[in-house]
Amino acid sequence: MMRHWTMNSLAVGATVVLYDGNPLYPDWRAMRRMIGEGKVAILGRSAIHIYALMSASAKPGKEIQPIIT
Repeated sequence: MMRHWTMNSLAVGATVVLYDGNPLYPDWRAMRRMIGEGKVAILGRSAIHIYALMSASAKPGKEIQPIIT
């Protein structure tokens, strides 16, 4: 399914950012920083990543302010 999302995004002229690696390394904030620096508008995640954030008691909205440009 993600292949179709990726191809459709490219078809409409969007830029696609693919991340290959552990999104929790060195901590859960690393992915959030990458999202902010890359000005990512839509983020696809797996259920296990969301569960890992919950297990780490991560509070992205409280600890890191959203980046709005």
